[in-house]
Amino acid sequence: MFDYFLQGGPVLMILITITGIATAVLSVKLIKDPAATSTQGQVLGLVLITMIIGIIGQSLGIIQVLQMLEAAGEVPPALISGGLKSTFIPFVYAAFWSLIGALAWFYSKKAQ
Repeated sequence: MFDYFLQGGPVLMILITITGIATAVLSVKLIKDPAATSTQGQVLGLVLITMIIGIIGQSLGIIQVLQMLEAAGEVPPALISGGLKSTFIPFVYAAFWSLIGALAWFYSKKAQ
C-alpha cells in the first residue's frame, strides 16, 4: 500500500491525505448534526479541493509519462501501461476520500 503512496507522488498524496482526513472529520461532524449548513459547505469545499488535487496529480503524472516516452523513443507497451497505471493512483485516492464526504453530505441532505 505504501508503494502506491510513493508511486502517486509523495507531495500530492500527502496533500490528498490531509484534505481527505479533514473531509472525514467534518463528515463525522455533519453526520452527528445534519442541519449544520456551514459544515455542509465545508465538506463540499473539501471534497472539491481533494478532487482537484487528484486531477492535477493525474495530469502531472501523464505529462511526465509522455515526456519519458518522447525521450525514450521506442518503448514496450508494458512499460507504457505501467506508467499510465501509476498516473491514476492520485485520482483514485482522491476519489476515495471525496466519496466519504459526498456520502456524508447526501446523508445530511436526506436527514433534513
